[in-house]
Amino acid sequence: MSESAVQLLMSDAGPEPESREWVLILERAATGDVSAFEQVMLRTERSVMSTARRMLGNVPDAEEATQEVFLRVYKYLHRFDRTKSFEPWLYRLTVNVCNDIATRRPRAAGTVSCETREPVAGTHDPHVSLDIQERRRMIQTALTDLPERQRAVVVLRDLQGLSTSEVAETLKVTEATVRSHLSAARLRMKRFIEKRLRRSS
Repeated sequence: MSESAVQLLMSDAGPEPESREWVLILERAATGDVSAFEQVMLRTERSVMSTARRMLGNVPDAEEATQEVFLRVYKYLHRFDRTKSFEPWLYRLTVNVCNDIATRRPRAAGTVSCETREPVAGTHDPHVSLDIQERRRMIQTALTDLPERQRAVVVLRDLQGLSTSEVAETLKVTEATVRSHLSAARLRMKRFIEKRLRRSS
């Protein structure tokens, strides 16, 4: 599948590059500073929620995952090595929580995220808007159909914008494995979407 098609789902940017101020907030949060922890949540909650929606395919499970992620962040932040980037650690927690929830509560076939119903910014023609939303729904369904590890790679690399090395660090695999999973996932999604388009034509 082409990156341009995947870009249709990229409405939520990840956390901004880490600054000295951000590192200090993390340090304070790790010591139990509630105000600092709230700042961590405010800055990262949207990225965690969007990742969880894409991993799990529905909002209720994603909301449960987001709550669990921040419970774990609060509990384990003091163990985080602050010489490293916070973002891969946070995404690793998110992927692990989503995998736990998916194992406990398998998704129904064809379930898609409610985020695909959001209005498309800058689109005034209702027919164009509907077409884009239909494409987003189709892409989300194709994403949900992927095996767990391939889905995680696509979500982190194509949708959340992490680099190949960051995805490898997040998932604790090699960069070659990330590239292999990404290539296989894009091909599988491309075939899935082409099959759906043939059915609807």
